[in-house]
Amino acid sequence: MPIEFRCPTCGKLLRVGDDAAGRQAKCPACATVQQIPAATPPIKPRPGADPPYPPEPLSRDLSSQPLSDFTDNPYASPGSAGMPLSAAPRHGGPRSGPPWERDGVSFGSFVATVKELYLSPVEFFSQMRRGAGLMPPLNFAAAGSIVGCSAAMTYFIAISLLQPNGPLADLPAAGPERFGYLLGMVGTWGCCSIIIMPLMMLVYALAMAGLTHLTLLVLGAAKFPYETTLRVAAYSLGAAMLVMVAPLCGFYLSIPVQLVYAGIGLAKAQETSAGIAVAAVLLPTLLCGGGGIATLIVFAAMAGA
Repeated sequence: MPIEFRCPTCGKLLRVGDDAAGRQAKCPACATVQQIPAATPPIKPRPGADPPYPPEPLSRDLSSQPLSDFTDNPYASPGSAGMPLSAAPRHGGPRSGPPWERDGVSFGSFVATVKELYLSPVEFFSQMRRGAGLMPPLNFAAAGSIVGCSAAMTYFIAISLLQPNGPLADLPAAGPERFGYLLGMVGTWGCCSIIIMPLMMLVYALAMAGLTHLTLLVLGAAKFPYETTLRVAAYSLGAAMLVMVAPLCGFYLSIPVQLVYAGIGLAKAQETSAGIAVAAVLLPTLLCGGGGIATLIVFAAMAGA
C-alpha cells in the first residue's frame, strides 16, 4: 500500500511505496528535507481544492517504480518525479527497461533488446530506466562492440589477404613461416576485436556521456543525473557498433546511427526538446572532431619542420 502524505512546508501531496518509510528525502516542490512517515490511510483532498491527481490514479501510480528512477529524491508527486502532472511522461506506469535488464544477460535478451532498439527507438528510450546501475548498459555496449569489431576485423583481414600484393605475396605457399604469420594475424585480430576495441568503445562512451551531460547542464536541460545520460550513450553505442557488420561501409554508417539514437535517447530520458537533445549530442562531437583535426594539423606541421 503506497504511503501518501503532505509536505509540512508547502502542503504538496506526495506518494511513495511503503518500502521507503523512515528514509530522509527532499520535497520536489520546495526542497524541504524531511523523514518519510510510516504507512497511513490515503489523504483526502482539502475542501474546495483541486484533486491532487487524476480520477484514475492507479494508471499513473509510480509507487512500485524503482527508487533509482527518482535520482536523489526517493518520492515524488503522483504525476512524476518532481515534474508537474501535465508534463509527466504518459506511459501508464514505471519504466520497464529493455529485455537485457528485465530478463538478464543472455543471447536471447541481447537479440530482443537490439530488435526493440532498431524497430522502435522512441519507445525503447521512453521505457529505458534512468537509474538501475551502469553495468547492464555498459555490458550491452561491450557486447555490441565485440560483434561489430569482430566483423570489421574479419573483413579487413580477408581483403588484405586476397590482394595480389598483400602480406602473403612474399611468403611461401606453405610451411611454418606462412602458418606462423597467419596465426599471428588471427591472434592480433582476436585481441583487438574482443579486448582492445571494446575497452576503447567503453572509454569513448564514458567520455562522450560526460561531455554531453555537461552540455545539458550548460543548456539547463539536465533534469536527471549523469547516469541517465551514460545509459543513453551506452545503449546507443551498442546498437551503432552492430552496424559495422555491414561490409565496407559499416564503420561510416555506425557514426550517424549512434548520433541519431543518442539524440532520441536524450530527448526521452532527460525529458527535453528534440532541438536541445540534438545540440547536446552534436556540440561535443563537433568539438572533439575539431580538436582531432587541429591535432593532426599540428603533427603534420611539426613533421614538415
